[in-house]
Amino acid sequence: MSRIDNFPIEPEFTIKAVQNRTGIKPVTLRAWERRYDLLEPVRMPNGYRLYSERDIQLLMWVQRRVNSGISISQVVQQFNQIRERRMARKHSGFQPCQTAQTSPPSPPLTRLRGNDVWRPRFAQ
Repeated sequence: MSRIDNFPIEPEFTIKAVQNRTGIKPVTLRAWERRYDLLEPVRMPNGYRLYSERDIQLLMWVQRRVNSGISISQVVQQFNQIRERRMARKHSGFQPCQTAQTSPPSPPLTRLRGNDVWRPRFAQ
């Protein structure tokens, strides 16, 4: 089984594409985003949400647990505990640097394969 960290984080899937892949309705995705802070999809200028492959894999992990009878709040609690343990492991011995590093701005996005997938558009 792959770790979720191994999946790409580039936002490229619309909420419709996520529904097609996971079977989770958009209203449920938006509710989980709002209530449980489970996902933080990238927002396009028009307000559309874009999800990454990592987001989809997380949703499939959540869905398997919910389908096995665990409540969504318990699943989110499990996920947060796992995330906190990984962060603690990752940052053990962490020394803050003298200057803050900022990431470069995201490139504009280009629509691929109809309306469901977006990819960064890099300058030629």
